[in-house]
Amino acid sequence: MIVTSFSGNTTKNLIVIPITKPTNSVPKKEKSIPVNSIISKVEFEKIIRFRRYMDSLGRSPTGKKTHDSIVLYRPGLLDSLTIIENHYYSHLKN
Repeated sequence: MIVTSFSGNTTKNLIVIPITKPTNSVPKKEKSIPVNSIISKVEFEKIIRFRRYMDSLGRSPTGKKTHDSIVLYRPGLLDSLTIIENHYYSHLKN
């Protein structure tokens, strides 16, 4: 379509359909972590152990498949762990 429009051979008419917002769409709201909700040290240590486990899976040739599968089916998991860790460390400074 693009090539024919520049060359001047306009044998087909291009129909423009406006993009509309679906009526059943739900706005995505980011949930922030409340300031007063701090996880316990035991819970944080579990998160750290899981992070180490994921890192070791990613470095191992046999575990790479498992690591990729977890990341594929839980796409925001590692990002969530990073957010929780940063939140925990920021409260330790205070």
